[in-house]
Amino acid sequence: MKFKAYGNVRNISVSPDGLSIAIAAEDKVLALYNQEGERVKKLKGHKEDVRCVAFSPDGTKVASGSHDNSVIIWDLATGKVLSILRGHTNNIMSVSFTPDGKKIISAGQDNLVIAWDASSGEQLHILNDHGGSVRGITFAGGKMISVDSRTSVTFAFGIPVKQDSGNSCKLIVWDMSKWKAESKVNSDCEANDLASNGTFIGVAAKSTSIFKAL
Repeated sequence: MKFKAYGNVRNISVSPDGLSIAIAAEDKVLALYNQEGERVKKLKGHKEDVRCVAFSPDGTKVASGSHDNSVIIWDLATGKVLSILRGHTNNIMSVSFTPDGKKIISAGQDNLVIAWDASSGEQLHILNDHGGSVRGITFAGGKMISVDSRTSVTFAFGIPVKQDSGNSCKLIVWDMSKWKAESKVNSDCEANDLASNGTFIGVAAKSTSIFKAL
């Protein structure tokens, strides 16, 4: 089955019931498709490319993050905007609902992870322990895990002359009851995203790294 996207595809998410597919692309539109590959909705609201997308656990909402530095929460049935979340100062790279669906977690090139109330859109916590662009968020064992990809810059006489992108990354395991970093793991990888099956955490990179969930 093929899905026709308009612009380069950045991210894709499948609804919990498997009936809807959301595609984030460079055309500023979040597109929803059915199982037959037919586009059934075009959700317009972002002013720049849509970078990431995630369905809520109950399948009633979908969240999208964009290069316009915002996260939009959409009603899946109507396609209407429920909330626009603003707090990042650079591109949103990853967005996810917590497993209970009560919070939305966004991560960006401003090195921040932000927790939001999924119902009200209220900003709850700002986590700033990362030293580079935060590329992915996942959950395992009741914890949240985020990963960044850091850039090394060489200076000469105070002027940046060389930039090496993504030569290292850091995974942080967060205690969500306190919203504090519980442990940190450094690795030599160019992280683009991560995912977990509850036992292992996979970091998507030029060469994929697998870590055992803590």
